[in-house]
Amino acid sequence: MPLALKPLLAMPLGLFSILLGPATPQLIQPLGLERENLQVEWRSPWIAGLSRDPVVDQILAQYLDGLRRQGWSLPAQGIWIQAGNSAIAQHQGHVPLPAASLTKLATSLAALKNWPLDHRFETLVGLQGRLENGILEGDLVIQGSGDPLFVWEEGIALANRLQELGLQRVTGDLLVVGPFTMNFREDPQTAATDLKQVMTTATWTGEVWQAYRKLDPGTAQPSLRIDGQVRRLPPAALATPPTWVVRHQSLPLVAILKAMNIYSNNVMSEQVADLVGGARVVTETATAMADLPPGELSLVNGSGLGMNNQMSARAAVAMTVALQQELAQQGYSIADLLPVAGEDIGTLIDRRIPPLKPVAWRRSAPWLAWCPPLTGGRYGLPLLIGVGLSQTCVSSRTNSCKPFRPTGGWPQRRLPWPPKSACKQGSIATAIPGAISTPEPNCLRHRA
Repeated sequence: MPLALKPLLAMPLGLFSILLGPATPQLIQPLGLERENLQVEWRSPWIAGLSRDPVVDQILAQYLDGLRRQGWSLPAQGIWIQAGNSAIAQHQGHVPLPAASLTKLATSLAALKNWPLDHRFETLVGLQGRLENGILEGDLVIQGSGDPLFVWEEGIALANRLQELGLQRVTGDLLVVGPFTMNFREDPQTAATDLKQVMTTATWTGEVWQAYRKLDPGTAQPSLRIDGQVRRLPPAALATPPTWVVRHQSLPLVAILKAMNIYSNNVMSEQVADLVGGARVVTETATAMADLPPGELSLVNGSGLGMNNQMSARAAVAMTVALQQELAQQGYSIADLLPVAGEDIGTLIDRRIPPLKPVAWRRSAPWLAWCPPLTGGRYGLPLLIGVGLSQTCVSSRTNSCKPFRPTGGWPQRRLPWPPKSACKQGSIATAIPGAISTPEPNCLRHRA
């Protein structure tokens, strides 16, 4: 029976329905963050190879022709469509092209190799000097471990915690040691200055008040005064070891990586990459975990900024498969780490399928999609599509090169982030036993 074909993105779900049969697509459901004791059952039979499908070939040809008519250079495009373990269509799928924010796939893989998904980054708070009647005659010490998601709300919770423990004023300086960032500041001194600012409402700006209003009603407004300056020091430079009084734990790693990916946060991804050893380690780790051939993944940073990060469309798909395999071993799914179109806030808000991913560099806009198996589908396997749209538009008409966008309206469904407000899911500031008597720990829920 002849099929009425339409261009690839003129009907966002047309490709899936043609390839997999007339079935209703089911959204990928997050597992580990939504329900406990539930693991996905993926069908993953090994397929030696699939014969070429003329329908798929025609869809791909129409898509490429659409790019050509809009002025894009076809030799600069890479496409890889995979069902299960076999490619069913591709166009220069092995050719490395600018990766843009798909670099974060590699950064996420390296993070999973380095830490378990329930890992929490700890920020320690200590006292140097004598504490009497709520006044510390000395310095307040903050020791970071690289929490990529330490923001205004974290600082408010930390200040409130210290005041609950009886600390009201610091006569000395705020000393910051170790890897510490706040509010995605790239400058370490600025991040440390933000921490001092958030300790008391007397120095809050409108931005801090806006963050405060997102917290639970009744959250205390801190008034912890620090008289001295902000100084960043190497740990070895501390004159005397501080008395550690508070241990602040971040959100679990799975929540941090999800936030990094759904917002495509470059500062977070750079920090995660640095913590695991830098771009070289990220490249080597992702290449090994995704079983990539040499040359299809080359990174100079962990975020994708710039045009020197390169990956093939096949590499993007292979890393997504590797992510799913790693996540499944710990009771999670790919939807717990990557944005789900139409479900998550962030870069895919209000969309049912991934558009060309908006990035800082106009010449590089790759995207990747994962479609789970559909009941009664033709292949009965997860379908992955990796597209590298890059290089310079060759049209002679000014502003005539425009990326394809999905047409039609999609239902708006915005989910809170993170999905749980339980204490175990939020960031936690607890007193270190034996240091100062303390009530039960506070819990802080981040809201988008």
